[in-house]
Amino acid sequence: MYLQQAPQGSTVIIESFSISNEVTKRLNEMGILQGTKVKIIRKSPFNGPIIIEHNFHKLALRFSKEFQISVLLDS
Repeated sequence: MYLQQAPQGSTVIIESFSISNEVTKRLNEMGILQGTKVKIIRKSPFNGPIIIEHNFHKLALRFSKEFQISVLLDS
């Protein structure tokens, strides 16, 4: 499943990135790596940005067809 498809309020584990190397590098610098757990704080309507939380920091991500993050729901 992709991050955009996960329910608001859920915790997910980052599985893989399907985005440019520059964006992947920037996310890695912020601690968003494969295997990282993040919480989905808010999902904006009409494909707007998704706010995630990792290590008490919030980050807004806007997605497109080229910008995909595969995740697993944390049980």
